[in-house]
Amino acid sequence: MLQLKLPLFLLPLIATVVLADTNTTLSSEDANVTDRYVQVPIEDTDLQEYNKEDRPLVDTVAFKLGVGHSFVDTIKDNGGVVGVIDPDTVGGVESLSLVFNTDFNAYVKPYIDINVIWHQDRRFIIPGLGLRHDFMQDDKTFEPFVSLGLGYNYMNWKKAPVVFPGVDAAQSGGQSMTVTAQGGMDFYFSEKIALDLTMRYDSYDIGTEIVGNGKATTLQDNATLSLMLGLVYRFGENNGEGDDDIDGVKNSKDYCPSTVSGAEVDQFGCALDDDKDKIINMFDQCPETIAGAPVDINGCALDSDDDLVIDLYDRCPDTLKNVPVSQCGCPPYKFDFNLNYEFAKFKIESLKNNPTFDIVAFLKKWDNYNVRLTGNSDKIGSTKFNKKLSKERADEAMAYLKGHGISEDRIHIIARGKGEGLVKGDTPENRTINRRLFIELYRTDKTLVRNRPVVVAKEVEDNK
Repeated sequence: MLQLKLPLFLLPLIATVVLADTNTTLSSEDANVTDRYVQVPIEDTDLQEYNKEDRPLVDTVAFKLGVGHSFVDTIKDNGGVVGVIDPDTVGGVESLSLVFNTDFNAYVKPYIDINVIWHQDRRFIIPGLGLRHDFMQDDKTFEPFVSLGLGYNYMNWKKAPVVFPGVDAAQSGGQSMTVTAQGGMDFYFSEKIALDLTMRYDSYDIGTEIVGNGKATTLQDNATLSLMLGLVYRFGENNGEGDDDIDGVKNSKDYCPSTVSGAEVDQFGCALDDDKDKIINMFDQCPETIAGAPVDINGCALDSDDDLVIDLYDRCPDTLKNVPVSQCGCPPYKFDFNLNYEFAKFKIESLKNNPTFDIVAFLKKWDNYNVRLTGNSDKIGSTKFNKKLSKERADEAMAYLKGHGISEDRIHIIARGKGEGLVKGDTPENRTINRRLFIELYRTDKTLVRNRPVVVAKEVEDNK
C-alpha cells in the first residue's frame, strides 16, 4: 500500500492558490469619464483566449542537480537475516522538467519531469507529471513556485544488500506510485535564463524482502527529500508572459488586461476600489464612501438637492435649493427667518435682504405648509404709526404671495408694531435689525412651537 509521509514543514509548499472574490476596477489617467468606473473582470474562457496568441507550448525547461536523503526502515522477522547491509541514505539527484503553457487554468500550469536518485547501492527513476503555480511578484526577476504531482518509481539494486551467502531469495528492485511535492524559486539573471533552487519531496512505498534460514528482513524505502540547484530556460517572455497593461500582473493571470498605468491593482490585475462604489481608488476623491451610497464620477456620495444630506439617507431628495432641512433631508416641521426693511418703508422693493430660497416655489411644492407673516418696526415714531407700518409690511408680503398663486387661507398675518424688538439698544444697527418681517413656515398637521394667536388679515383690519 502507498504511504503518504509528508513532513509538516512542506505543507505550505503544496498549498493551492486561494482565489480571491474581487469586483475590481479599471481606470485611465486622462481618458474619458467612463474609464473611472469599475471594469467587469473577464471570464476564465476570455482570459485564456486573450493569452493564447503568440505563446509557445513549452514555457520552460529546467535541468537540476542536487543531493537527496532517503528515508528507509529495516523490518526484521524472526531476528532477521544475518549479513544484511544498511542501505545508503544519502545520494545524488538529477532532474529534467518541462512546464507547459496551456488553456487548462490561469493559475496553474502542467508539467512533466523525470527525477533520478542514485545511491551507491541502488537507484530510483521517477517519471511524473503534475501542476505548478508561480507566485506573482513585483520584482519579475524573482519567481517563487510550488507544485504537486504524481509519478511512478522504478527502483533497482546496483549492489546486493547482503554480505553473506545462504540467502534463499532477495528482490532485485521494486516499483511504487509516488506523490511529489516541490517548492522553490527561480532567479532570472537574463531575459530567458534563471537560476533555480528547488526542494523536492517524493513519497513512495517500495519494500525489498530478503529471506534466508527461515528468517526475513525487509528494507522499506519510504521517501526522499532532495535539495537541487539548476538552470531554467524560458521559451516565451520573461516570467511567463507579457504584461500588456504594465500593472505588474502577467497576462495569463490578468482579469483586467487593459488597466491604465498608475492604478493600484489586486492580484488579478484589476484596479482597486476599496469602498466598493465602482469608482477606482485612483480617481476616488471620497475613498471611504459608505456602502450602498450612489456616487458621482469623483466617487463622492450623491446629494442631488445640495442639502448636505446624501441621497442614501435623504427622504426628500428633491428639496429646493437652500431650504433648511432636518437630518433626514426634509424641511423641518417649522422654521423661520427675518427680512429687514429700510427706514419707514414697507414695500418688497425696500427690503435690505432677500430670502435664501424661493418662498413661493416652496409653498407650491409643499402644500401641507402654511406661512405666518409678522410685521415689526423699530422704536422711532408713535405706537400708532409703527402699528400701521408693521401691518403694511405684513400686508405687502401677503399680497406678493397671493399674486404668485398662494391661496389666502394658507397665509396668516400679525402686526406687532414696535413692541417686539429682536435686540435692545437704540443704535442705528439695532434699529435696522428690529425693522423686520418675521416669516414662519410650518406644517399644518403640527402645533406651532411658539404659542401665539394666528390672526388673519381681516382680523387685523378690524383691530386698527
